Amino acid sequence: MANEQRTRRGGAPAPSCPKCGSTMKDVVTIAPVAGDPGLVAYECPDCKHLTSVIVLTRSDGRNGLP
Repeated sequence: MANEQRTRRGGAPAPSCPKCGSTMKDVVTIAPVAGDPGLVAYECPDCKHLTSVIVLTRSDGRNGLP
């Protein structure tokens, strides 16, 4: 699966696992609301490592999700 080309919703590339290098899978997305940041959580399908990324609201008022 490490060589499989996966993308996040919206076409942005999914991150690589920092432990094993496989492409991670997004498992939950919380959109930014009312100026508060959102969050995207990822899980590695190979080693089960979990990580998350904070998503900020863009300056044009739209959320920063792809």
